[in-house]
Amino acid sequence: QFFIYKPSLLQALASEHVETGEKLSEEQANSASLALSRSTLWETYRTMFWADFDLSIYEMENRKDKFWLDLYRELYKEYFPWQQARNDYQPCSFTPIFALQPHMAMHYRKLWTEMLALDVHETFDAENDEKATGERLKATFLNRGSGDVAKELYRRFQGRDPSVGAICDFYDPPSFYELGENSERIQR
Repeated sequence: QFFIYKPSLLQALASEHVETGEKLSEEQANSASLALSRSTLWETYRTMFWADFDLSIYEMENRKDKFWLDLYRELYKEYFPWQQARNDYQPCSFTPIFALQPHMAMHYRKLWTEMLALDVHETFDAENDEKATGERLKATFLNRGSGDVAKELYRRFQGRDPSVGAICDFYDPPSFYELGENSERIQR
């Protein structure tokens, strides 16, 4: 799924325009890829908020020192620019973190999968040889299936443990925005 966020691959995969027959330009591919990557920011940001809330509660040594709702309100102010609703008790409905073993961390599987996918995606970019990297991925990871432990297969492919650098780079919002052709840049 993350390959469509690469302008060069999006351009290569795009079909010609139905009426004009024109191919997707590099500028159009860049704009579409940027828009697609930024549109996924909200869901991941919200997931990171819940992860922070969950881990903060887990790491509390003495849960009597702070009420869970006070912690929720503090974190909410750090993450979101709008005011919290008066009767917002959303943590009460955040049932995935209160499940029984072995499902307690299943809420974060999407975020973890996304981080791994972007890490592999970054490897393809860094090595700049899609065919050779793809063959190595197929030979070391995909062909093995569930015969080996997934983390060992990943280490064989990457030569290291997973890195969060790629997901941080992917969701890092731009600090400057163009307002128009003749306008000044403003820093956020």
